[in-house]
Amino acid sequence: MKKIYIVTSGEYSRYKIDGVFDCKEKADQFMKTFSGDEWDKPRIEIFELNPFSSELSNGLKPYFLRIEKSGEIVVVVEKKETFGFTRCIDYDGISYTIGNRLMNLYCMAKNETHAKKIIREKWSQVIALDRWGYEHKI
Repeated sequence: MKKIYIVTSGEYSRYKIDGVFDCKEKADQFMKTFSGDEWDKPRIEIFELNPFSSELSNGLKPYFLRIEKSGEIVVVVEKKETFGFTRCIDYDGISYTIGNRLMNLYCMAKNETHAKKIIREKWSQVIALDRWGYEHKI
């Protein structure tokens, strides 16, 4: 996945994009030259170029699901915002966390039935490996 490196500075109403780069070295060099002041310290934000373009062109949609340890799916939502997707989703199109009672999962799926199949497969792996309650990904 191609990434872009955006140098930003400022906060709130002073927040701005200072430069967009195709490699980290160029962004670092720019940031060292334009080091800012106490109000405008630059930082590098990294973004994936054309996120989910393959999934979207194949008709997949973003879903959020929640499943209990018992295997009961308690939440299925087709997402309309990027929260949960832009930063945490893996290259396999799945991101999940497990708490004591629930597993939360973000995925790209054809429809609700497909999304439920994905969470059931992840849930089965977690149960089979006795990993419930661990805050990590398999």
